[in-house]
Amino acid sequence: FFLGATLIFIGYELLFEWLWEIRQKLLLTEYLTLIATFVGIHIIGIDAGILFGVVVAVIDYVFTTAQVTTVTRVIKRSRAVWTPEDYKLLQDNAYGRVAKIVTFEIRGSVFFGSSIQLLQNISEDIGLDATQEEAQELTIASPAPRGHPRLMKNPSFTSSTSVQPNIRRRPCFLVLNLSHLSNLDASATRGCFLQLAKMCAKRGIVVCASGALPRVEWMLRSHDTAHTIEEEEKVKQSLLDTESGVKSTEKILLFLTLYEGLEFCENLMINQMTQKATATRRPSFIRLDELVGPADATGADVPKETLPHIFAHVLGLHDSDLSQLSVLEKDEFHEEKVFSEGDVIFRRDTTADAFFIVLKGAVALVREDYIKQNTSSTIISGAGHVQMSQSPLRMAKEIGDIRAILQTGTIFGFVDFLLDRPRTFGAISSQGGTVCAMITHARLDQLEATNPDVHAIFQKVLLSSSVMELANCTCSE
Repeated sequence: FFLGATLIFIGYELLFEWLWEIRQKLLLTEYLTLIATFVGIHIIGIDAGILFGVVVAVIDYVFTTAQVTTVTRVIKRSRAVWTPEDYKLLQDNAYGRVAKIVTFEIRGSVFFGSSIQLLQNISEDIGLDATQEEAQELTIASPAPRGHPRLMKNPSFTSSTSVQPNIRRRPCFLVLNLSHLSNLDASATRGCFLQLAKMCAKRGIVVCASGALPRVEWMLRSHDTAHTIEEEEKVKQSLLDTESGVKSTEKILLFLTLYEGLEFCENLMINQMTQKATATRRPSFIRLDELVGPADATGADVPKETLPHIFAHVLGLHDSDLSQLSVLEKDEFHEEKVFSEGDVIFRRDTTADAFFIVLKGAVALVREDYIKQNTSSTIISGAGHVQMSQSPLRMAKEIGDIRAILQTGTIFGFVDFLLDRPRTFGAISSQGGTVCAMITHARLDQLEATNPDVHAIFQKVLLSSSVMELANCTCSE
């Protein structure tokens, strides 16, 4: 009797603790899963009840994950070195009150449970109203058994000839930052991103995506949502060439970094606004037009730029003002460093005893503390292993998370240099034959002592670069 009473007491105590008191420590969905498992065990048995609880937990996870995916509109600009005139043109037209270049940051996992909601959020934000034909196509592509009735019922997503179209001005370029997108399945690829690209193409909107993990990139390319690597380069060049007449594409253009995609869009925007010929433009999109000759487009060796020309380009100075800056060409005020592809310029947490200016080539900024997940270039499909083609820049991600690709004329490392703090990021050469001007405290002090006027111009350039960095910063980073 005593043993039986003790067991009953323990049993009721456990029931009270795990069915009543625990409700204050669990979310509502978790608590309902617990109750469902408890009821299932008593109705269909312990084994089947536990299995029923697992199924309920899986369903809860699917619905919860569908709500985790977030899309946020962010204000971002590239790190390209534009002239003051081009910068003003972009500010007034591309990033003004009615933005022509719109950037979205997508976080979480996108699958069949969240893809339609993601598409609807982006479409509503940029004023993209689907026609009845497009809505029917979306319902066919939707993973739901009978499509997604919300697409047909939501008046903000569909429009017809009898309804006044959305009067909001649509952007010309849509940039998607996929660096925080952890997973993407086939249904979301076709039901969300492919449909978004088609809808934007019909309205003349160029869609770009950047920072995609190898798994996400393979999913986009294999489902014809993005071009193949070879085809993609040709499409990008045709878009840059104003004489080709190509203004949009039905597929998403992929870029390694967000700033590379933004630079491409800004370059297209400037070409459209100024009607400059781009047949002789280099694929690196560097707008030092007065210094880059037609020979560069043939793939010949690109000439090294000089500090006077770069400073004049940043400040918008005329050729008559270059004579005052000619002193910067002297080796006593800077040291030129030549790097091969993949060479480390500096690493994170090292002493910031100098800053650098890119005179030739390109430099990749990396965050070495980045925890790499799902970055393997080998994809396992239903047919077996798929080896993703690796570009030199993508192979550089083995060192860390690439934050930006800096082109000729860019100043980097000066913030840590001025604050006299350890490096907060690393830098590697992403092209062979990259040349950087290295400027130390001693050389800067010598310039101030011997040429105070030039030193003042130097400080003005650093101030301008600092303002650009500050204006391009968001709280998400």
